[in-house]
Amino acid sequence: MLHLLFGSMSLFTILCILILPYWIPTIVAVMRHVDRKVGIILVNFLLGWTVIGWVGSLVWACVAETEQQARLREAAYANMAAMPQQYPAPPQHPMPPQQ
Repeated sequence: MLHLLFGSMSLFTILCILILPYWIPTIVAVMRHVDRKVGIILVNFLLGWTVIGWVGSLVWACVAETEQQARLREAAYANMAAMPQQYPAPPQHPMPPQQ
């Protein structure tokens, strides 16, 4: 019966065409080298069958920070922490006596 419906397409080809859209968020996350791709893969695997889970994992994969961006952010934070203070501390004035 499948042969009548799909002609000469193999069952493998049909399964690939049907399953591939489910994994689009995972493919996007892997191709973008997203920093937290394991979370995206888990959400896609566990909740991808729901429309909200699939859309959520796709949005997360598209807007997530890449591994390179994460390294640059961490390096910038490390440089900021290692910088000497640029401005001197304000002078400490004694409090005037209260009457």
